[in-house]
Amino acid sequence: MLELNEIDISDIQAVSNSGENPQVICSRCKCIEKAKDKGVRITEQMWLSAATSGGWRSASADTATYKMACSTCIVELYEAHIKKL
Repeated sequence: MLELNEIDISDIQAVSNSGENPQVICSRCKCIEKAKDKGVRITEQMWLSAATSGGWRSASADTATYKMACSTCIVELYEAHIKKL
């Protein structure tokens, strides 16, 4: 079974460095996405909206649970789930 949920703002706050723009880190492949322009302040709420729009999700699969998973990993988890059916 594959269950997908939106990521939570507390997950973004947990991995963000204070004084820098927020970031997201994939729990599965460890890729990091963050705002590149340090001259523009992006809030956690803005980054949550951007990450959600970009396909980041919380995922629970048969084998593991990921607090934050990038869109590439979500596709891979979905494809693996479909093959099992």
